[in-house]
Amino acid sequence: MRSHSSESGAALILLLGIVATLAILAGTAVFVLANQQSATAGVRAHDQSFNYAEAGLDSAVMAVRTTTWPAASASFSQATLTAAYDATYPSGSRPPLTIKVYDNQATVNEAITWDMGGPAAPSTPDGKLWVEASATYNGKTSRVRTLVGQVNSTGSLSLPAAAIYTDGNVAFTGGGGDAFGIKYPDPNSTTWVPDTDKNAAIYAGGNFTGNWSTDLAPSGGAATLQIRTNGTVYNPKLGINPAVAGSGGVPPLSTVLPQATIDTMTAQARQGTPTKANALGAVADSTLITQLQRTSPQTYNAATDLVVNGNLTLGGGESTFNFRSLYVTGNLTLNGNTHTNATALYVGGNFTISGPSGTSQFGPIYVGGAVNWGGALTVKTTDYTDSAKEPAAMYVGGNFTSAGGPFSHVFGPTYIQGSVTFSGNNAQILCPLLVSPGQITTSGSGGFGTVDEPMVLLGINDGTSATRAIQLSANAVFTGLVINMDGIVNLDNSGDGTFFIRGAVMSTGDVRFTNNGNVGYDPRALANLQLTAATTSTSVVPGTWQELSPN
Repeated sequence: MRSHSSESGAALILLLGIVATLAILAGTAVFVLANQQSATAGVRAHDQSFNYAEAGLDSAVMAVRTTTWPAASASFSQATLTAAYDATYPSGSRPPLTIKVYDNQATVNEAITWDMGGPAAPSTPDGKLWVEASATYNGKTSRVRTLVGQVNSTGSLSLPAAAIYTDGNVAFTGGGGDAFGIKYPDPNSTTWVPDTDKNAAIYAGGNFTGNWSTDLAPSGGAATLQIRTNGTVYNPKLGINPAVAGSGGVPPLSTVLPQATIDTMTAQARQGTPTKANALGAVADSTLITQLQRTSPQTYNAATDLVVNGNLTLGGGESTFNFRSLYVTGNLTLNGNTHTNATALYVGGNFTISGPSGTSQFGPIYVGGAVNWGGALTVKTTDYTDSAKEPAAMYVGGNFTSAGGPFSHVFGPTYIQGSVTFSGNNAQILCPLLVSPGQITTSGSGGFGTVDEPMVLLGINDGTSATRAIQLSANAVFTGLVINMDGIVNLDNSGDGTFFIRGAVMSTGDVRFTNNGNVGYDPRALANLQLTAATTSTSVVPGTWQELSPN
């Protein structure tokens, strides 16, 4: 009996040991499983935060690639940077997202939110910005960034087939003004015919309002232009009465002429500054200045570049002055029957012409003040010593007025800071590009550009809230492209009876016909424009993606 009792006790002890061992093993298994579950949850939270951060980075990169970059001291809008992210994830489900865009300085400074410079030159923009996104999900934060870069290139400007393109209205408010399209059946001939195929159109962000003369044809017959508007179309001449809804779908002018292209054209026009004249030439003494300013006939041939400190007046009897570079710190005035030539001209003050006829060639012209030209003198920016050179650039810091006539001015790319007034009779202006932020007005008779050498007349925004009209009322023909990025275009005359504008008109404001002016879309003239368009390509810089420490 004792023997059995002893064996039972041993068995019990053994059983208890087994149970304890199993309990320990079970507890360990539970602990390990809990740790594994916790680790898995942490991994899942990190993965989720990483995915949200990547989605936020994609949203921000898309905005940086498609939005104009901020100017100095400015920054991207957070709403713009997170727009795609917010649209993808409902507001109640997405975790907090932080987006930062900052310059790629050698030492990170997140307060510099624009392209100020780069690692090598901290104050010279290099077209690169860091884009960073961080997201927190269930206590886990992920932070990623990549570098976005811009590459600028230029090429020929491609324009839509548009006789008129405006963000505003097209209105034929009076007279017999019209718009039409032409084409050239023979590419080797100058003979044109009405484009009854309607290859071109009138584009208006607002309304089109015609009258009983607006048949959209050069001399009656079938219409030669399409009409596309975001507003209404009214044209009783073509039986559209009352007004009907337009076609819609007219993009803003800024999509046709983006700011980068306007900036490129402006830079082309500003080639005349800084001056090409030599400020270190030989200084004219009082004896020479007295000789130059005498009123009796004379011929003067400069042997070296000349600097005149103060004003210079040339005139009197028939005289010829052949300067090299001429640098006048004050005003320059040409009177009488004076023929004046220079290889480069700088006028610190005003440049006035009254009286001379014939032709004067000045090379590149820089005028710090105003230009006021009258009489019948033809002014060219060509080089009188080298006829093979193209017309050079002209820069005017004040207002520009050209009156009198007849004359045939020939300029290279031209920029005029102030107002522009052409009022000459029997005047011909050849200038591939004239840009001004001031008021632009034409009157008188003559012509601007030709089909082979068309002109671009560009009015730009002067940075103020005021708008400025381009007022074209000359009894002349403007051949080329009229652009006003700062207001309306008024057309108020008949030109040569067929054309007033031979080319196209583009404007952020209304295009108004207040008399008998016609706009004839001429594809050949527009194809001959000497325009350069700027293209900016923005993309992620390869190899720059990084996952950063959450801290």
